Amino acid sequence: MIKEMKAMRELAFFNCIEKIAVGLIFLFIFCLSVNSTYAQNVTKTASSASLSDNYGKEDTGSALADKYGNQLSLSTDITQSAYPELAGKDAGYSSDELSGDRTGAGASAGDWNYSLAVYAWLLGLNGTVGVKGQTSDVNMSFGDIWDQFDVGGSLHGELLYKNKYGFIIDPTFIKLSTNDVDDPVKSTRTKIWLVEIIGFYRIFDIPTKYGQSQGYKKSSVALDVLFGGRYLAIDNKITFNNLGPVSPPSVSGKKDWFDFIVGGRVIWQATDRWSLIGRTDFGGFDFNFSSKFSWNGVGFVGYDPVDWMQILLGFRGMYIDYTDGSGDNRFVFDSWLYGPMIGLNFHN
Repeated sequence: MIKEMKAMRELAFFNCIEKIAVGLIFLFIFCLSVNSTYAQNVTKTASSASLSDNYGKEDTGSALADKYGNQLSLSTDITQSAYPELAGKDAGYSSDELSGDRTGAGASAGDWNYSLAVYAWLLGLNGTVGVKGQTSDVNMSFGDIWDQFDVGGSLHGELLYKNKYGFIIDPTFIKLSTNDVDDPVKSTRTKIWLVEIIGFYRIFDIPTKYGQSQGYKKSSVALDVLFGGRYLAIDNKITFNNLGPVSPPSVSGKKDWFDFIVGGRVIWQATDRWSLIGRTDFGGFDFNFSSKFSWNGVGFVGYDPVDWMQILLGFRGMYIDYTDGSGDNRFVFDSWLYGPMIGLNFHN
C-alpha cells in the first residue's frame, strides 16, 4: 500500500513538472517575441534619427551649423547658470531615464536595488516521515493549519547590482504536529529549518510595448537564471500508542543536508502597481550530502500601495525525497510541503 501511494505521488509530481515546463517554454517564447519587437522599434527610431541628421546637414551647410551650434551652446550655458536646477533634465525626465538606466521591475537612480520581505508560509505536509527505522504516512492539509501549525516565520532578502547580478537569502523555520496518522502511530511532530542562498543573473529586463503605450512607465518583463543552494535541517518525532512495556513510547531524530539548486524566475510588472512573479528550481542530484531529488515552485501576485512597499499573495509547493541510513538508523523525509503565502516586501 505504501509503495502504491508513493508511486501515485511520484506520478502526480512528474505531471505537475511537465505542465510547469510547458508553461515556462511558452512564457519564454513570449518574452523573446516582446524583446524582438522592442529591438526593432529601437532600430527604426535610430534610423529615423540618422536620416533627420543627414537632412539637416545638407540644408544648412557647415558654416550655418557652426554658427547656430555656437549660439545653442551659449544659450545652454546661460540657462544652466541662471537655472541650475534644470541642469541634466529634459521635459521632466531624469538623466537616468534618458540614458535607459533601469533596475528591478522599474527605474532606479542607483546601481543597487534591495528588498526585504517578511512572510508566512501556511503549509501542509503530505508524504512519509521516518526516524530510527520507524516510518509514518502523514497528511497535514494546509486547510487545518490552525490545528497543525505550532510556530514559524520567514524572511526574504534580495540585492540587485546594475540590474544584472543578484543575491538572495531566504531563511524559514516551521514547526508542525498532527494526529492525522494511522495506528499504531499516535502523533508526529516535524521541525523544519530551510535556508536558501542563491545567486542570479538577469538575462533581460525589457519594457512591454502595450504597458508603455497605456502610460505605465514601470511596465516590463524580466527573466533571471538562479543558481545556489538550499540547506535543510529536519527534526522528526513519532509518538506511538500504548502497545505494551516493550514498545517505545516515541522515537526522534534530526538530519541536515545541503542541496545544490538551479532554476529560473520571471517577473512581469504589468502596471506601475501590479506585478506577477513566478519561480521554479530543481536540486538534490543524489550526492552523498544531499537529497535524491527536490523541486520548488512558487507564484506571487504583488501590489504596491506605495512606492516602497509591496503586498504579496501567492502559493508555494516543494517536494523533497531524502533517505539516510538503514535499519534502526534509517531516516526518511519523502514529502510534499505546500500551501498559500502572504507577506510584505519593503524595497527601494
